[in-house]
Amino acid sequence: MKRMLAVAILAAMAVGCSTVQTRVVRPVRQNIIRPITQGRPVVITEPAAASGLVMGQYYGNYTVGETRGLGEARVIGLGNKNYEIQLNTAPSTAPKAVRVTVERRANWLMRKFMKDENVEASGMADGTRWVCRVAHDRLSARGSNGATFDLMKNVPHSPSEGFQPPAVAVVLLRYTPGQPTTLGDWTNPNWPLLPDGSVHVRGGDNKSRQRFRDYHMHVEFMTPYMPSGRGQERGNSGVYMQDWYEVQVLDSFGLAPKDNECGGIYSFSAPRVNACYPPLVWQTYDIDFRAMRFEDDGKTMKEPATVSVVHNGVPIQQAVKMNRSTERSKPGGEPRVGPIRLQDHGNPVRYRNIWLVEK
Repeated sequence: MKRMLAVAILAAMAVGCSTVQTRVVRPVRQNIIRPITQGRPVVITEPAAASGLVMGQYYGNYTVGETRGLGEARVIGLGNKNYEIQLNTAPSTAPKAVRVTVERRANWLMRKFMKDENVEASGMADGTRWVCRVAHDRLSARGSNGATFDLMKNVPHSPSEGFQPPAVAVVLLRYTPGQPTTLGDWTNPNWPLLPDGSVHVRGGDNKSRQRFRDYHMHVEFMTPYMPSGRGQERGNSGVYMQDWYEVQVLDSFGLAPKDNECGGIYSFSAPRVNACYPPLVWQTYDIDFRAMRFEDDGKTMKEPATVSVVHNGVPIQQAVKMNRSTERSKPGGEPRVGPIRLQDHGNPVRYRNIWLVEK
């Protein structure tokens, strides 16, 4: 069963609908924002809240007949008590989806955040009818062809999470678990310092006081859970090299890779695969950057800037050439050296453990 089986089941908010409507769609979120209960969008920033949410990754067993293998599921919050469930017979980076509108039965407890969720849904995919249930960190699904998924929720960890800077590193955002950090090496001191050792994006962009040319850089970030958000309004930020070239930060969990999704070099290059974790989980970028080279006149480009990115241990960008800024359509004004910039796009993204080694 090497062929990927992808099912996306959208649990409708309306309890009591009796008609099942099926339509084939691409797993791309429309650029709309739907209100939730009481008209206020859910925005969750505390990672501890994730333990009570069905949103996330699930891994376990897939069985059909005498064949057994690994199964995977992604449960993606869409706001207003809607979900998309993607089932795959093997880990997949960009599953195609059949989305089905179904009756949903759920038990909810609304406080400062949603918790203790239970979701039951059913739908059709590739001629097979599936019934899914998600509750208490377990996802079970049964198809009319006899196939079953039995999966448990998994909190992924990047292999480079928590990497300590070498002695020669320039430490821009020091990280000690359980101890607040400082922003003395940054131009905007107003970002909140959190007890877990991270900082919260708020009140404008932040730039490093130091400027750099070529380097290897380590960055850790966490996107908030914003299920009602769509497109660029869902955990958006960005890491800029030399204040000029952006690696996108976004909640792109379960989406096809694009240049404006997480891991994309904005306006230049889509990631090879989508290595994005669910929101409320710490992720890592390990970036190798080489600045643009100029002719003797100091203005004419001799060699473009290049960037390589490893996202959560997965190589997603390899020596991508950039002959202009992320935000410009034509070359001009490219720097020899420049600061690191962390973008404020109005979403409460967190950062920690940022350091680089100059080359």
